[in-house]
Amino acid sequence: MDTIATRVFDPSSPAHRESPSPAVESLILDLLEWVGPNPRPYTEVIEAWRTSCPRLPVWEEANDRGYVASSHEAGHGRMVTVSLAGRDHLRQHRLPSTDSPIEVAPDRAGDLRSALGACGPVARADGDEEGVRAMWAQLITTRLKPGREGDLPKLAEKLRATEQANSGLVRSTMMQDQKDPSRVCMLVVFESEEKARARESDPRRQEGLADARALMGEIFDGAPEFVDLVVVEDMTP
Repeated sequence: MDTIATRVFDPSSPAHRESPSPAVESLILDLLEWVGPNPRPYTEVIEAWRTSCPRLPVWEEANDRGYVASSHEAGHGRMVTVSLAGRDHLRQHRLPSTDSPIEVAPDRAGDLRSALGACGPVARADGDEEGVRAMWAQLITTRLKPGREGDLPKLAEKLRATEQANSGLVRSTMMQDQKDPSRVCMLVVFESEEKARARESDPRRQEGLADARALMGEIFDGAPEFVDLVVVEDMTP
C-alpha cells in the first residue's frame, strides 16, 4: 500500500438526475432494440451507449428501470440482455403486441453520438478522443493505531515525494471516516492497470517507498485490505 486517493461523486446517479426527456425515452427504446434477443458483451454495450452527458443518461435510465440485465457467462465474460421488463416496454411503445422474439435493430450508436453534440465529451473506455481512458483503480482500507491520526499528513508527504513523471497515476486521495477517524480509506486511480503495475516496480521509487512503508508499519494497525476496480466512467464537471 503505497498510494493515496479520492472518492468520486457521480452526478449521473439516479438521485441526481432529472426526469428523462422524450429524446432519452426514444433512445432507451433504440438501446433495447439494439441489444436485441441475444446477449451482447457488456464492454460493447457500454462503449456504444454509456455517456457522461447528464441530459442523455440512456444506459443509466435503462439499467435503473430494470430494462437490461447483465451476468457472467463462462467463456464470454460479462454479457448484457434485455430483461422481461425491457421486452414489455419495447412491445408497448414500439413493437406490435406479439410474442415473437425481438429483432435486432440496425446499429443506432451513431444516433446517440450525434445527439451528444451539445453535451461535450463522452466518457467511454475506448481511449479515443471522445472517451475517457481505460482506467483502473484500487481502494485500500486500513486502521490507525490509537493516537497516530496526526501522522497521516507525514505519510502523504512521503508518498508524494516518491512520484515520478508519466507514472500513469491520475489521482490519489487519502480519507478518514467521519464517524471513526481510525479508519482510513485510500482510492488510487490510474490510466491503466498495466501502468499501475509498472509503477509498483519502478526502481526510482523504491528508496522513498521504503521510508513510507516503515512509517505505515508504525502507524497502521494490521494489514490493509485491497479492492481492485475497473473504472467504467469518470465524470468531471
